[in-house]
Amino acid sequence: MAPPPLRPWLLVAPLLCPAAFGQPLLVAHEPEVRWLFALELMRAALEAHAEAPSPDSLQDFEEGLDLVRESLRTRSLPFSSRWEGFLQRVEHLSPAEPSNLRPLLREAEDLFPQIQASLVPHLDPALRAGLAVQLALGNKGVAASYREGFLGRKAAYRLGFFLLWQLELQVRELKPFLPPETWSRVAEALAALRELYPSSGWPERFRDPERAREAALDLAFALEAGLGVDLLPRDPRQGLGYLHRLVQLACQAPPGQGEEAWAAARLFFRSYLLLPLGANAPTQADALAQALEGPPSCDRLPVLLQEAEEAPWE
Repeated sequence: MAPPPLRPWLLVAPLLCPAAFGQPLLVAHEPEVRWLFALELMRAALEAHAEAPSPDSLQDFEEGLDLVRESLRTRSLPFSSRWEGFLQRVEHLSPAEPSNLRPLLREAEDLFPQIQASLVPHLDPALRAGLAVQLALGNKGVAASYREGFLGRKAAYRLGFFLLWQLELQVRELKPFLPPETWSRVAEALAALRELYPSSGWPERFRDPERAREAALDLAFALEAGLGVDLLPRDPRQGLGYLHRLVQLACQAPPGQGEEAWAAARLFFRSYLLLPLGANAPTQADALAQALEGPPSCDRLPVLLQEAEEAPWE
């Protein structure tokens, strides 16, 4: 009698990209997750701008581009001229008037998978889960955009709606690798987020934005349990160490370069360090937030990072 076929979720653990020597995936594979997220952020920003033109949506596109631009420049890509032409057409979009974005969106649908394949040739389940967590929980993600909408920023709410759509597509790809009980938890978390984003239009009323963060955390915890991979950075000191590395990369870059490392540092800090650092060392958290928000300072930031690492922790 032939043995029963193995289920995909029983096979996946040995195949996952491992978190390097105890590091959670969002630290060990930060560049890959960041590049993947950048593409989704740019895509969602264009969708939001097509629906309701806004300078904020174009700014969101620029922030996504900053997370990936220099990495693309260092590669010899067969579609480089198409990519540069695409960026020029985005740059010429009107910030506040209706534009025919459909051709640009179709071009993005063709270009972005090629860019993804160049930057992240092997998108395994763990990396996809890391992208899902960044989309749900990170800065500019679904939960953060809902909070911004709660504060009255309409473009942020629209961005969150289109990011949620992308999040659901990514998570569906993980279903074959998750046990049924884990998928039920994932589906509940997605349903909770979907309830907060019934459409891309401005809602009649907002719920407590903490509900969005709680649902995003539930999703992250479920994916960690189902895949057997640590995704989230939980040790703030370890996170500060990685932030220090990003700052060093930015400060050691040749003249005219380093913006991507600064953008990566801002994204990582706002996504995974601001809240825990603010709870334990608020003075250092405020100082770091202000330093990363303004023009980068290679003299001041290393000092602030050392002060934060030496701060008392509960």
